[in-house]
Amino acid sequence: MADVPKDLLAQIKSLEEQFTVPKETLDKIVTKFVKELEKGLAKEGSTIPMNPTWCMGFPHWSRDRYLPRPRHGRHQPPCL
Repeated sequence: MADVPKDLLAQIKSLEEQFTVPKETLDKIVTKFVKELEKGLAKEGSTIPMNPTWCMGFPHWSRDRYLPRPRHGRHQPPCL
């Protein structure tokens, strides 16, 4: 990156600093997210409602042209 202008490098560094999350904060976010997912599987009416799903394979992107999704409602839960 020796040929990148210094003002552009400064902007890149600024963006990097804005989007860097400390490990402690990231750990808290992950812990909370996992708890919410567990709650979503445990009972109705949770913050992140989920249905247990099973994937029997992985899509082959050169062959499979779509991902299955429900055709109703506005929430599109992913298959995890």
